[in-house]
Amino acid sequence: MSGTRDAWPTRLVVISGALLVAVLFEAVASVVAALALPAGNWMTFSTIVSPAPGTTASPSSVTPPHITNLPGRSSSIHDQLAVASHIYADLRSTGKGTLGQFVTGLPFATGLRRGVLPHLSNHSDQTSGYRTNTGFYNPSPSVVTVRLELRDNAGALLGTNTLFLNGLSQQQNSIGNYFPGVDVSNVANMTMSFDSSAPIFAYAAVNDNVSADSSFVAALPDAGVAANQ
Repeated sequence: MSGTRDAWPTRLVVISGALLVAVLFEAVASVVAALALPAGNWMTFSTIVSPAPGTTASPSSVTPPHITNLPGRSSSIHDQLAVASHIYADLRSTGKGTLGQFVTGLPFATGLRRGVLPHLSNHSDQTSGYRTNTGFYNPSPSVVTVRLELRDNAGALLGTNTLFLNGLSQQQNSIGNYFPGVDVSNVANMTMSFDSSAPIFAYAAVNDNVSADSSFVAALPDAGVAANQ
């Protein structure tokens, strides 16, 4: 994840279970880092970065520049593994410290065909209010079709759109970019729903325009029957 105004580094924490765990962090098909983690140990990557495609790097040598919108995919030889990330606005250069989110990893099986993202707000004047970024990750190797709906606090339909997510791809944009022609320059308490042809992961980040503090909104399941099935 990344912000549109401030630097938003991502710190990744990996904790092993009862066995030696070998972990690969992938940026689609490119290995970001490979490590062997002894039982009961943990390791932190201070910033998620990517070496050249097809290469590996030990944690101590991962030093290339910061990248944004990295698909948070990992795999291991054992399931006793916990992964979490701390995504934060780094304002230490101005004496304001850091503000941000703590996000845990999700099993692939928890992807959703239908879901909702509630309590979204957007204010284009960044001297007050909030702005919302939304993101999607397709964990499958095939293209997925996603239909989006945006509604106001009274349930009235504001707009619709259809996305085509490439296999193993992730994308993130401001909420207005996903609904061209819809005025969301000053709208509070919106709800975005999605209907996908295969399970995906969706999220939103509602960012305070003044403080840069951010609230993470994970998609909630919609129990209705998927129109794309």
